[in-house]
Amino acid sequence: MRHSSRASVRAVAFHPGGHLLATAGWDDTTQLWDTSAGRPVGASLPGHTDTAPLRPDSDHTRLWDTSAKRTARLWDTTTGRPVGVPLTGHTEPVHTLAFHPDGHLLATAGEDDTARLWDAITGKPVGTPLAGHIRSVHTVAFHPDGHLLATAGWDYGVRLWEVSTCRLIALFTGHTDTVWSAAFHPAGHYLATASEDGTVRLWDAAGQTVALFNHPKPVHTLAFHPDGHLLATAGHDSATRLWDISAPHP
Repeated sequence: MRHSSRASVRAVAFHPGGHLLATAGWDDTTQLWDTSAGRPVGASLPGHTDTAPLRPDSDHTRLWDTSAKRTARLWDTTTGRPVGVPLTGHTEPVHTLAFHPDGHLLATAGEDDTARLWDAITGKPVGTPLAGHIRSVHTVAFHPDGHLLATAGWDYGVRLWEVSTCRLIALFTGHTDTVWSAAFHPAGHYLATASEDGTVRLWDAAGQTVALFNHPKPVHTLAFHPDGHLLATAGHDSATRLWDISAPHP
């Protein structure tokens, strides 16, 4: 499966049903693919440059992507057409997005040092921009019960925001370089963060590091197993590691 221009692919995302795969690249397009046949589905979705993470929405018929054009855009995967208007408000490229657990809110973040909340149905902004970072924000993650949003990026700090008020309630410090990825434990007990400093930190609710996992090179992504017992991490050392977080890790 290749983009028609054979441009580098920057992001991939499966439809939750598994029958579609979306790919996005430097050729300013997103393409949908039939995973069983390996063939493109419809024409490529144009209009975004330097496309970043892709996320299916809660009803699984639409796809969000983000853009160096400072927007996020919603696409109908059945027609290949944009839905509504792009989310505009960021003043620099948008790097990341995440859905609230109930599917009604969307969080975005980017190079303007802010995260923003949006109504995922209407595309209208919700509350005020989450302004507190002093450099680009590269990751956002909702707590499983939806009341908190974690943000992190180039300023090394991990911030927690109260979603209902857009208020900063905590700053976790410990990383010594860019934080690329964050994820809450499925039960909400911990927050995991991955960093350019070659470490993954597991934080408790008080902001204490309860476990530290080391890679020989920068760590760019992580994910919890749905049962919460394992944490997968990967980065520049070309290896994916699985950590048992049910055991103590001083």
